[in-house]
Amino acid sequence: MKVLIVNGNDRERQIYSIYLDNLIDGLSIAEAYSCNMAKEVLANFGSEISLIIYTNNTNDCGLYPFIKDHYPNIPFVFLSPDLPEEISELSGFKTHNPKNDSIITPVPPNDFKLAVIKILKPLLVNKSLSAFQRVKLIHFLRFNRVLCDVFLKLSDQKYVKVFKENCKYTKEEIDKLRSKDVDYLYIKNSDFERFQVTFNKMPFLIFDTSKMSEQDIIDAISMTNLMLNHIINSMGFSNDAITLAEKSVEQTIKLIEKNKSLTNLIFEMRNKKDYLYDHSYLTTIVCCEILRQMDWSDDRNVDQLCMASLLHDITLTNSDLALVLDQNDPELKKFSKEDIKNYIEHPTKICTMLEKIDFVPTEVINIIHQHHEAPQGGGFPERIRAMKLPVLSCTFILAHTYVKKIYRSNFDYQKNNEIVFELKKDYDVGNFKPLLDAFIKFHQENRHLKSA
Repeated sequence: MKVLIVNGNDRERQIYSIYLDNLIDGLSIAEAYSCNMAKEVLANFGSEISLIIYTNNTNDCGLYPFIKDHYPNIPFVFLSPDLPEEISELSGFKTHNPKNDSIITPVPPNDFKLAVIKILKPLLVNKSLSAFQRVKLIHFLRFNRVLCDVFLKLSDQKYVKVFKENCKYTKEEIDKLRSKDVDYLYIKNSDFERFQVTFNKMPFLIFDTSKMSEQDIIDAISMTNLMLNHIINSMGFSNDAITLAEKSVEQTIKLIEKNKSLTNLIFEMRNKKDYLYDHSYLTTIVCCEILRQMDWSDDRNVDQLCMASLLHDITLTNSDLALVLDQNDPELKKFSKEDIKNYIEHPTKICTMLEKIDFVPTEVINIIHQHHEAPQGGGFPERIRAMKLPVLSCTFILAHTYVKKIYRSNFDYQKNNEIVFELKKDYDVGNFKPLLDAFIKFHQENRHLKSA
């Protein structure tokens, strides 16, 4: 049994998903932030959908006429502060299907649940009363503190506390739970209302960095990138994703501008294990150093390279796969055919997603599409040679390759000269040549760096 929630407000949609998650055993939730996205979900899962809950805040085409014509047997709930009689597209909708209904918002959680149960009642398997409400683990990346105790479920009768009320937690603690395949954490019923207030009102961690230390900001950026990866891979570029991306770029640039010893940050990251979310930050640092050496550090260039760094691997979910250098890397053969396909297609896939929205400049999309091209034309997806690659794409490719090689050396600075030599051999050509000279100059200026 699957319920489709269509709501353009990310937090509203997600809190209703949490309500439903705790309502019915075996229920799955599909989310859409637009009518067009809802139509895509229906095209893929229409036979599984038992209920559609729609809020008229999606800023695109009306959904109900489409449902009436193509899926008339799926109950349709209009969730809105507006009366359905006031919406022309809903004219007569309660007579089209006797299970169609409306819920006037704001609505208390119990009233929302009762309305849904009333519609789905013939399909329900009774859910036993629990003292806890479950919340997807990924949602805890929104904060670094909660207003109530949070528990891990060991069995139907046993729960253990993992986060104490008002105590700060870290991304590393979330990662430990993820590594154990924990999908949900649990909150006592008596505390759920306070959690709901936290969820709706507390800003994402990245939003308030005014009192954070430099390392806390780096950790916040990494945590935000993980949340961004989850949102984009499950929902595409919703309002939340766009806001997170813009804020992450803003905070990254502020941190780089503030730091007077950027190159040290590269090797301070050597203990980091989460390549997928941290390497975008390091790539930005190296790009900025190359720009500085070339006297190209204007705001537009920095913004574009930072945005490209943030988004270029956003559709990949496997850190080991993201560490593969190129399509000829022997490491790629260790993965499944599906993983290899995802790797080869990821530059094109993310660009296709970005072309449907208007907050990312065309130059950034080009950088992302070309970030696996190579000087001699042996890269992918277009096999473009060095002389035809734009300078900003070349800057990104050089920085990105260096960061990958540093990670693969396990941040062993003793191997740094070897890595620089490899780059000289491969990139001393075409539009890469002056950038390589700037990159080498940056390293010559910082020979004092050494691993601890």
